[in-house]
Amino acid sequence: MRAPVLSSLVALSAICISPCISADAHQGSWIVGFWHMTKDEDGGAIGAEVEFRADVNYVGYDKNCKTYPPTTYFLHNDDVFVVYVVPGKGPVSVIYHPNSAHSQLTFTSVRTRNNAVYERAPAHRCGSQG
Repeated sequence: MRAPVLSSLVALSAICISPCISADAHQGSWIVGFWHMTKDEDGGAIGAEVEFRADVNYVGYDKNCKTYPPTTYFLHNDDVFVVYVVPGKGPVSVIYHPNSAHSQLTFTSVRTRNNAVYERAPAHRCGSQG
């Protein structure tokens, strides 16, 4: 009796969960690619880039093409959440908010309340990256 009930629950779960996974993956496809910083109200390094990969890895690049250690990201209500772990310190979160066309991302500094704006880049300006 237990085996048929368990099998039925597993099958039902797979049917219900599969569309949700597909929908989430499809909804997040707009974020994949390179994003170039075009504005920073705090006077930061214009030219820095971030990369959102399809495997949910996130990589940051400074204006001189230095690569920062990768981390992961997730989407919730169209906002993009990234958490860095600062060695010897702890986690720091970054939240990017897209415009309605998904062509710009805005990050608002918790400390200064100023914005940095990123725009989609057709390719990585530093060349091919792994």
